[in-house]
Amino acid sequence: MDDMAGAYVTAELVLAADPIARELHEAWSCVSYLATQWSDLVDLAVDGQPPAFTPP
Repeated sequence: MDDMAGAYVTAELVLAADPIARELHEAWSCVSYLATQWSDLVDLAVDGQPPAFTPP
């Protein structure tokens, strides 16, 4: 999560600094990659776990 937040801040700074297209693309691609990784992790935690034990 910290990496994703850091990448987002970096991308915002690049955007504010009137970047060239390549720098902007790289910054937001990094944010996108980390957001996808986070989403996959959440999906695994929610759907990838066995059902909770419920006593009879």
